[in-house]
Amino acid sequence: MFPPLMIHRLFWIFTCCVWMACAQLPPGNLEKSPGAAGRTPKNSEPVVIVGGGLAGLSAAIEAIKAGARVILVDKEKDLGGNSAKASSGINGCNTKAQRALGISDSVDKFYSDTMSAGDRENDQTLVDILTHESADAVKFLREHGVDLSDLCGGHSVPRTYWLPSSKEGKALPVGVAIIRALKNHLTELQEEEPDSNLNDYVTGVRFKNNQGRVEEITGKAVILTTGSDHDNETSLLSEFASEKMGLPTTNGAFATGDGVKMARAMGAAVVGMEHVQVHPTAFIDPKTRLVKQSSWQRSTSKQGSYIGKFY
Repeated sequence: MFPPLMIHRLFWIFTCCVWMACAQLPPGNLEKSPGAAGRTPKNSEPVVIVGGGLAGLSAAIEAIKAGARVILVDKEKDLGGNSAKASSGINGCNTKAQRALGISDSVDKFYSDTMSAGDRENDQTLVDILTHESADAVKFLREHGVDLSDLCGGHSVPRTYWLPSSKEGKALPVGVAIIRALKNHLTELQEEEPDSNLNDYVTGVRFKNNQGRVEEITGKAVILTTGSDHDNETSLLSEFASEKMGLPTTNGAFATGDGVKMARAMGAAVVGMEHVQVHPTAFIDPKTRLVKQSSWQRSTSKQGSYIGKFY
């Protein structure tokens, strides 16, 4: 956790574009802060979310539903990040789909499968949250327009949800569909006056816009949902898992660990950084050692065994 005084002065500097979720402040009307640190936030100020992947979009939706205005900040022109590349599916237990198909599942079974897959080195608290809230996660995505109607195997019981293939037999990566659905939902939400209680500290971000000008956004809270990294001379990978340096990766060039690096510079501790998943399911050009988008989509979409369809 950040020390309170550190959170009180939490500012980030990095190159990014500003995305506005729902009908909040247009780019030309961003309020410039004359020194936000140490200032009590106004209830009308937005929640600032840094990072436009699945975590950031989900946080934006929940914040807006709670009555907050949201400014979503991402350094890429298009939202999604590496979340958009997820193409295998999402797991959930005790779901309506399982019950309809007569599949007996439980949180305990899911917990046991997950701990076993992680060689029991998993963070038990996080696994507990994952398994207990998995059904709600699947429900959340379905309610926001993600067609997770195909149920597949891969665990001790079928609990992996996929998008159905198109008429041509081509599967759309689930990450693309999730990002698209959540992004579309954000544009439909209407802004309401926030009525939540104030925090005891002020946060904000300082950024370079796509014209190169430095701007500041202050808010009553900042949610940091960015931090993915790929290997280079300044990468987190070189520090925590150097043996994996040089492996071909599907990570985008935008994944430079900004969130983690900035948080550490402000005094945050990190955990589990040595655990890096290598998921060899893409085709690599042996000459360039690069992974093309079409190759990881094709290879990962071939995984899983079809169990049934739920409507």
